[in-house]
Amino acid sequence: MKSTIFKAICLTSVVLILLSAAGVLFALYGQQEEARLSALRSELDYLVKGYDIGRLDYLHQVTSKSERITLIYRDGTVLYDSVANATDMENHIDREEVLEALEGGFGSAVRPSATVGVNSCYVAAIAEDGNILRIAVTERSLIDMINESATVIALVLILCVALAALVAKHLTASIMAPFAGLNLDRPLENDTYDEFDPLLMRLDRQNKRIEEQMGQLKEKQQEFALITDNMEEAFVVFSFEKTVLSANRAAGRLFDRYDLTDLSYLRICKEQTVKELLERTFAGQGGVARLEKKGRIYQVTAYPITGERSFAAVLLAADVTERESAEQMRREFTANVSHELKTPLTTIMGSSEIIAEGIARPEDHGEICRGIRTEAARLLALIEDIIKLSRLDEGQIREGFSEVDLMQLACSVQEALSRKAEKQQITLTVEGEEAVTSGIPATLQEMLFNLCDNAIIYNRPGGWVKILVQRREGQVALLVKDNGIGIEQGEQSRIFERFYRVDKSRSKAVGGTGLGLSIVKHAVMLHGGEITLESAVGKGTTVTVLLPESKKEQAD
Repeated sequence: MKSTIFKAICLTSVVLILLSAAGVLFALYGQQEEARLSALRSELDYLVKGYDIGRLDYLHQVTSKSERITLIYRDGTVLYDSVANATDMENHIDREEVLEALEGGFGSAVRPSATVGVNSCYVAAIAEDGNILRIAVTERSLIDMINESATVIALVLILCVALAALVAKHLTASIMAPFAGLNLDRPLENDTYDEFDPLLMRLDRQNKRIEEQMGQLKEKQQEFALITDNMEEAFVVFSFEKTVLSANRAAGRLFDRYDLTDLSYLRICKEQTVKELLERTFAGQGGVARLEKKGRIYQVTAYPITGERSFAAVLLAADVTERESAEQMRREFTANVSHELKTPLTTIMGSSEIIAEGIARPEDHGEICRGIRTEAARLLALIEDIIKLSRLDEGQIREGFSEVDLMQLACSVQEALSRKAEKQQITLTVEGEEAVTSGIPATLQEMLFNLCDNAIIYNRPGGWVKILVQRREGQVALLVKDNGIGIEQGEQSRIFERFYRVDKSRSKAVGGTGLGLSIVKHAVMLHGGEITLESAVGKGTTVTVLLPESKKEQAD
């Protein structure tokens, strides 16, 4: 503030000095110009009288170095000029001073001279013979005057600015003196300007109010911290005025506010379900609501507190995301397993009944039994995949880690699937370099087998599947690329879900349990890796699995 006042006074002083100096200069310049014009007019009167007597000879006799004399004919032709050759000069009929002289007997003007190239002041009058006599002198501009007095002007300005700074410093100090020792803790004890008394009184009242509120708040915070700060559930107590009396840290995180105290429920509850629940609670009913926020699911319970004429409320919000997710997964898994088990069992039971009831011909028994065996094998594969996935989910597969050469593993998978690829007219190749990771060989082989098997199944005759093995700065990469039918953008995020099939018609035709890619995902997670997918419809799919490189391989 002190600096601001000082700068304001200095700036005001300097601006006033400059404006005053400019005004004086302009005034002096104007007076000087009027005096010069008056002197020129008097001199022109004498010149005209002399010309009327002696004509052109007189003009030759009175020629002056400081003045330029020009004789102009009525039509603007220059008859004589004391500076330039008259025959070389252009017609002057359009000159302002000449026109004024022709109209009123006398004319004047200030402009740059076309002949000598400097600003000149012109006065012109008509002689007895009708010719126009003109005198011109070089104009002394305001800038010329300033340049001539530049040193004096600069010294005066510097002196004025210095004086203004001293005065500003003194004024600032005197203005700020009452504030130097201002005691904000006891505002009424300060001796300052009378105009500040209302402000100091208001400040004193606010200080007392703040002290009272701080004391109350400290007591509430201590009680609240002892009871609720270690709760995982969000806990909020509302007053009878429907404002927050206390809230724990979990509630602050839930409602995106660090401090909820004294806020109305309308300000903290942006979700309509919670707002309606609290409104019912303030009416004495209470209840339970479901809240989804920031990807989490909360069960919000509110209880009314009865008063004389109204109700307060206690709100408790528990995070049930994991429970809801587990319950949803359980329901989906149960439904999918039931559906997948029902299909082969129905086929087995139907075929068995045909044989048992003697409906089938004896010669058809072999074909029916082969169908029963196929469905039983499918049922067994499904049960084995479910058991395997369950073990991966629960982290039961922890033993058996060893060094695994992924190039050898890729070649092994290529050999296992070569006949199937050849049958479907698919070219299956392996490329890359030697790369070693630490893992369970059988699990990693099944992971790569499932990826390649899918790439072959969802391909077209004449297509290709490539297995690429790479090393990448502390990681090893397994890539399975194909130019098959591809996966739509909306389906890509779901292909690793259990029992999810992109092309259900093709999946039914080629068999499979629908758990292969889910097993792949869990196998990658078991080995501390990452799996990503890139695909375009009609162009193919690339699945990339990144696994930690073997520490022994890194050391080499």
